[in-house]
Amino acid sequence: MTVALYEQIRTGDLHENPLRAIYDVRDHGADELAFVNRKSEFVNRHNLPPQSTPFIGREAELAQIETLLANLDCRSLTLLGVGGIGKTRLAIEAATRQLGNFADGVYFVPLVAITDGKFLATALAQSLNLTLRGEGVFAQLIHYVRPRHLLLVLDNFEHLLHPLSPSSGKDGADAAEMVATLVRQAPRLKVLVTTRTRLQLLEEWLLPVDGFCVGDNLLGPATQLFLRSAQRVQPTFSAAGQSEAITTICRQVGGMPLAIELAASWVRLMSCAEIARQLAHNFDLLNTALRNIPARHRSIRTLFEQSWRLLMPEEQVALRRLSVFQGDWTIDEATQVLDVREPQSNDFRLTLSDSAEPITPDAIQNPKSKIQNLLLALEDKSLVRSNGQNRYDLHELVRQYAAEQLMASGELETIRQRHFATYLALVRTADAKLRGPEAVAWFNRLETEQGNLRAALQWALDQGHYADVAWMGIGLCYFWRRKVRWRETYLWLAPTLAHDQAWSVELRLANLINLYAYRLAESDQELKYYVNELAQLAQCCNAKVLRAFALYMIGRSVTDATQSTNAYAEALLLLRQCAGSNELPAEFCAFGDATSLLALLTAQHGQMLRGRGDYAQAATFFQESISIAHARGDRNHIFHPIGNLGCLALTQGDLAQAEQLIGEAAQIAQAVGDVMGIADWQPYLALVKFYQGKVEEAWGLLQVCLAHADLQHMYLLRKAQAVAALVALAQGELDQAEVFLHASLVNFYRHHPIRPELVDCLFTAARLATARQQFARAVTLFGLTERVRVEIHHTLDAPMRPLVEAALATVHAALEPAVFAEAFSTGQQLSLTQAFASVI
Repeated sequence: MTVALYEQIRTGDLHENPLRAIYDVRDHGADELAFVNRKSEFVNRHNLPPQSTPFIGREAELAQIETLLANLDCRSLTLLGVGGIGKTRLAIEAATRQLGNFADGVYFVPLVAITDGKFLATALAQSLNLTLRGEGVFAQLIHYVRPRHLLLVLDNFEHLLHPLSPSSGKDGADAAEMVATLVRQAPRLKVLVTTRTRLQLLEEWLLPVDGFCVGDNLLGPATQLFLRSAQRVQPTFSAAGQSEAITTICRQVGGMPLAIELAASWVRLMSCAEIARQLAHNFDLLNTALRNIPARHRSIRTLFEQSWRLLMPEEQVALRRLSVFQGDWTIDEATQVLDVREPQSNDFRLTLSDSAEPITPDAIQNPKSKIQNLLLALEDKSLVRSNGQNRYDLHELVRQYAAEQLMASGELETIRQRHFATYLALVRTADAKLRGPEAVAWFNRLETEQGNLRAALQWALDQGHYADVAWMGIGLCYFWRRKVRWRETYLWLAPTLAHDQAWSVELRLANLINLYAYRLAESDQELKYYVNELAQLAQCCNAKVLRAFALYMIGRSVTDATQSTNAYAEALLLLRQCAGSNELPAEFCAFGDATSLLALLTAQHGQMLRGRGDYAQAATFFQESISIAHARGDRNHIFHPIGNLGCLALTQGDLAQAEQLIGEAAQIAQAVGDVMGIADWQPYLALVKFYQGKVEEAWGLLQVCLAHADLQHMYLLRKAQAVAALVALAQGELDQAEVFLHASLVNFYRHHPIRPELVDCLFTAARLATARQQFARAVTLFGLTERVRVEIHHTLDAPMRPLVEAALATVHAALEPAVFAEAFSTGQQLSLTQAFASVI
């Protein structure tokens, strides 16, 4: 109806008064409605301030505002956000787009200069250009707005809501109650409020306003705002070579428009990289001397100081303590960090009797409820953000300001200790869950907590709490290993090695095993030293499960097959001896989980037996591993023996069984998000598809695996690269096959002792040389490969054998018997080092 009315007025085709169909006019005189016939006056009924810069982004928010204002039930809409986030600019733009939708106009009411809530009615009347007569300003205002179709934009409402401010009346609600009365008394009135603090009205609809999203390029609204702001102060500014620094700046300020503009103003004096560097440590850089910027917006510090002063004392305490969180957190975590508790850690024990505020009996009895109320209060003041899934966070600049307050309070170390203890307890709780039916949820939980976990570890390192770093690492060991975080493991734990002499043998050994996974992945030159130290510590350790862990790692790293077999056998014996017993305290987490390690080792032992052709015994070990994992709902360990049963079927030529079992293993690994499992089993599934003649399906699986593997650890690609080389060779793509083969051989050779997959790669290299008609080279490689195959007792998969035999037949036919025999003998005498010098 409003749109139709506007169109009639715009065209002059207004034959009757349609407002009588919009609202009841029986109580109002004709003079109240005379405006309808004043076309030009209607079109210009607004006082929205002109804007000196173009509006950027916020299309989603504008669409939400338009939808909400069109909703008959939404009478009072609050744009809620921290200062400087762009609420006013957004409200003005949204109101501008509403000019044709409110018959009596759209009016902007600036409230920043109002010093007392009783003047709110006067400010409204002034913005509406009302002539007031005598007393009863609010009554006159209600009389005026009651019949009218208006949109009022009330800007900067927050300081009228502060409970200690005279502008708030006896309970801080008078100004807000005026708004509620207006929308109740005037059925066609709508109010759009910008504020840092919600009005707490029944009629209030909330729309939180946050910073711009920051992408990885210069096309988003945050970076576009930076570019335009930079070009205003330096017209010759160019983003060439500075895109990464610009996006970094925008992320550092959390996409806050005001902060982006203030940061961009410095391009006259320094590069974007230097701006980003300084912002990392000092947000006082975010200021301006421009005269026509409101004083409260001339620096981020001033803006936050205003918000800080509006907080109750206990809210200030909570906010400054929340600054220790990196990323988001839950109410439970906030309760442990903010309330008075005794953190549990192995390097310190605290009794926080010197808390900054008195501890009431109610707070001690129900601390979670108290913290929940504080979080809600801070959220209502736009200082804490909720993602709607019981997690909270701070805008980065708010966090920096609050961190300064925490530093000034003198309780920084106390709160940091609580934070570390909170997350140490969390990882210990999570660890056992990772090897049970709730694994997916807990892997996701730890992934979400990475910011806080890293902050806790960094604090412990900075303070020299090296044993605590080791304990946190032990709690995270299983997560790090399954998510292939070996490099991170090394970066956190390597500094502890110089300080472990005073630790117990058990802690030293667990810490070294944790680091050992990285050494295996990186093919570190010091690996031999670690093998020796592991063996020495294991001999001194009374805990059988830890000794078994050490033997398992040794078995994975030694090059001698017999030594590796013996290490696995001894480890299995130790684990069977301690099955069901708890030799180690709970804080050893996965390192004390004998059942989990038994499931892993039985599968590993079965894999060795399969490679040697002992299929029946291998199957027995795989089934035992499946039974152990199944009994505890451990999906992370169950896909390993299932996949190996599939490999056993593949070796024996049963492609249908291999496809079913390896497909199941790959599916489980994908479902639980196990990076190592995906890298292991998806290439094997592609191999089965290839042997079945489903080449396109095989390529599809390989491409996904190659695209999503963690490129920080290229050796994760080695199986996919090996199968890709095999497929490319079969299709006659010899150059492509050579590229994949080269990469795969490098990764297999550098990172592990001789494995069956390495032997398969060498056979592929010999077949590639055959396809290129490099027959002498091919025979030499066949000789080398056959020697290595026998050395590790490896049996080729049944589908591979005819391919190898066909290539051998080709080179036999191409070469004289004496030449063939000599080249084959040469290959058998080559060391792997000599061979790789020519193959890679």
